[in-house]
Amino acid sequence: TGEIRRATPLATRFPAFLAIGGSTGAPPVIKSLLSGLPRPFPVPVLGVQHISPGFVRGMSRWLGEATGLPVHVPTRPTTPEPGHVYLAPDRQHLAVDAQGGLILSDAPPEHSMRPAISYLFRSLAETHPGRVLPLLLTGMGEDGAVDLGRLRDSGCDTVAQDAASSVVHGMPGRAIELGAATHVLPPEGMVALITARFRRRV
Repeated sequence: TGEIRRATPLATRFPAFLAIGGSTGAPPVIKSLLSGLPRPFPVPVLGVQHISPGFVRGMSRWLGEATGLPVHVPTRPTTPEPGHVYLAPDRQHLAVDAQGGLILSDAPPEHSMRPAISYLFRSLAETHPGRVLPLLLTGMGEDGAVDLGRLRDSGCDTVAQDAASSVVHGMPGRAIELGAATHVLPPEGMVALITARFRRRV
């Protein structure tokens, strides 16, 4: 599979963030994506993973050991660093402000989730239009689908995982139905796209 829809021109400005949202079946995909990033990676990586409370720190340690990248679970507002990975903490939304800083929010759950992928994607669409490469991975439900479309409308290339490589094609499938994805790709295709989009600064 490959590109199926182009609602906006290819983003011409260099992305400020790589953003990843996932749920059921996504941790191994995230591991493969992070392992395949060009080094040194020139921008921060932001992630929201639906996971049972108490497990995100273990996931961050696992990803750090498996990929060699510094992986963090922020507990307070922070300025993200290029080549570092930041995972949303338990029971708080992760968002980005206009200056590129990470902020945490106790706002109500979205799609029954906190942290919610939709919250991160929407904040990026509002603060960094056209300057994000967002990936919506395998998982149940619809979290992130509509706001992937907001990022597309802002001028971003947007990516949904294909059905064949997904454990559950709920979230990415809904994004595809809504026309929110400019690319529908398996994980290896995502790595190739990331490499192409970030090559100029590596």
